[in-house]
Amino acid sequence: MGQRRPRWLVPHLPGLLAAAQPAPGQHPAVRRAVARVLQFVPVPAEWQALAFDTCLALLHAPSEPVAIRAYALTAAARLATPYPELAAELILVADNALATSRSATIHSRASRELPELRRLVREHFAN
Repeated sequence: MGQRRPRWLVPHLPGLLAAAQPAPGQHPAVRRAVARVLQFVPVPAEWQALAFDTCLALLHAPSEPVAIRAYALTAAARLATPYPELAAELILVADNALATSRSATIHSRASRELPELRRLVREHFAN
């Protein structure tokens, strides 16, 4: 539903972001669903920082399942696009994830997201 009607989920973002925080006994499907939805939902300005930090934490955790980390990378890249400083931070975390993971999914997703992020950072810091 988040992909077809992302605006329907905007009022529920605070609860979704709270549910994405790792907790003992929490099933990974909860975090996976939230990370997947964040790829499509327009995040209001007041929730962008928490959404970005949540995605970074999910991407940075090597114990997270691969799907969660891949969705988190895409969601974080979308959130960082207007902010080149965040893109630079995301590049560092993504490079670390690539160095610690042999997953083809992570490498494929990173090869799709990182060139655009690197271009943003280059353009921003060249000026």
